[in-house]
Amino acid sequence: MNHQPKTATLRAWIAPLLGALTLVAASCAPAAAPPAPAAPAAPAPSAPQPTRAAASPTPAVRAPAQVDKLVIALPFPGHNTFDPILETSDRKFDIEYIYEYVVGTAADGKLTTDTGLASEWSQSADSKSWTFKLKPGSKFSNGDEVTAEDAKFSLDRLVTDKRAVTTYVSLFKAMVDKIEVKDQYTYTVSTKGTQALLPHFLSPLSIGIEGTVVSKKYFDKVGDKEFAAKPVGSGPYKVVSNDPGQRFEMESVGKHRMMANPPAKRLVFNNVKEPTTRIALLRTKEADIAAIPLVSKKEVQQAGIRTFSKPEDFFSSIHIHAQDPKSPVSNKLVRQAMTYALDRKTILQTLYQNEGALTDNHATRISFEWVQDLPLREYSQDKAKALLKEAGYPNGFDLTFLAYVRNPADSMEVIEAIASMWTAVGIKTKVEPIDYAVFRDRWSKGQTAGGVDIITHATGFSQTALFNTIHHSKGLLALTKDPELDKLIEAAAKAPNEAEIRKAGAALQRYTFDQQYEITIALINTVYGTSPKIATWTPSILPNSMDLGRLTVNP
Repeated sequence: MNHQPKTATLRAWIAPLLGALTLVAASCAPAAAPPAPAAPAAPAPSAPQPTRAAASPTPAVRAPAQVDKLVIALPFPGHNTFDPILETSDRKFDIEYIYEYVVGTAADGKLTTDTGLASEWSQSADSKSWTFKLKPGSKFSNGDEVTAEDAKFSLDRLVTDKRAVTTYVSLFKAMVDKIEVKDQYTYTVSTKGTQALLPHFLSPLSIGIEGTVVSKKYFDKVGDKEFAAKPVGSGPYKVVSNDPGQRFEMESVGKHRMMANPPAKRLVFNNVKEPTTRIALLRTKEADIAAIPLVSKKEVQQAGIRTFSKPEDFFSSIHIHAQDPKSPVSNKLVRQAMTYALDRKTILQTLYQNEGALTDNHATRISFEWVQDLPLREYSQDKAKALLKEAGYPNGFDLTFLAYVRNPADSMEVIEAIASMWTAVGIKTKVEPIDYAVFRDRWSKGQTAGGVDIITHATGFSQTALFNTIHHSKGLLALTKDPELDKLIEAAAKAPNEAEIRKAGAALQRYTFDQQYEITIALINTVYGTSPKIATWTPSILPNSMDLGRLTVNP
């Protein structure tokens, strides 16, 4: 059975939404006037037209320009390794150029065989396994061919290696039973129950990197430490130098199905955590692309630097660490009070520069779990105070805000504003700056109970997968211990088809909204500042992706 009926049907309902969310370019100049109405189409000829003389030969189309290098300044999150199982989704922005996913994805969000390693995939009649057939001739950057043994090895490592920390590792362990190689290019993944979305999780539609394939032969030859520093993948770029945590450089392998026209021979990624330093590098043209905080957008534009916005790229969400039943934040009324205390409209307009949209959904419009009519809890200090009193905290309580800057959209200004709004209703909030790696370690060990953090995390096609990691009581980063929530997450994860996935996902969203296990500030855009080298940039909606293959440069 060919993969098309399964995947195309499953994704058809979100395709129009995905196609609509293309990148919007903005500059410091005033907004352009709306385009003139299109001229009416020419009427169809009423009679056969005369044969015309052949036109002059069309001049050859000039190949897209390519620069020698693009310097990219970003704050590096994650663990500074190129081993996919030892990194979180935060590193997808660069790892996606080194490796390929098993299943390809088009710019409109549909699964495709045009990209990716697989030429086809199909689900068994009993819905208990998926078979993937890889394209012969796919090569790793060292010349070795990509085989089913490599794909099996990569997925086996994810589900068996206790060191694995990928975003969806707990979900994959719950999904995958065993992997069997059938021939050089074919392998079968037996699943625990029905897993209708497995191909999606092995594609760039996932916010994570679990679907990437590494070279078993090379890994066995050099060992895990050298592999993590000097990886070999089958992507459009290969790593040629690496100063872990500081700087690394990639070199194009030439034309590639993931990137037909690489914009640069070399990509240089520099770890620049301070937003002011990234902006300074843009001013001096020492960086060609730099992620900028939303709060700094006007400043950057006023300096004559062009900006590009990728719409609805991230959630800005407050995680409430409600694992401890003795903590005030384990009380639903307290969590609702915390939401009413926030003037999210003002945060969006001022600190996020109107780069986004308010929502109380924990899923986006491209997600299976999106609920169209979910209401928004409007700002009301009076309601917040009343709920605190009802919850047994008329005088408020002390709260620790674990504050880190992980992604470009993060900013201490937003954190301070939220802390001030909570303090105004009696929730005396202490901001505790912390390095993200330290925070993540404490979180994974259950040492953050009773506190909060704010995170900007990627949007994707399945928020259930993320909830399985951070809200299921057995998740890798469990924030909550709620048996009813566990049941809803499990039901959504095991739903056998599109209709059931949407139904179970909506039930999960409504319950999470009622319990207020997270507080969504807004669905926000990612903003990049660029040098004059960048001509156009139209990334797709694929989550956690810079989509540099859809960037053109000036010669």
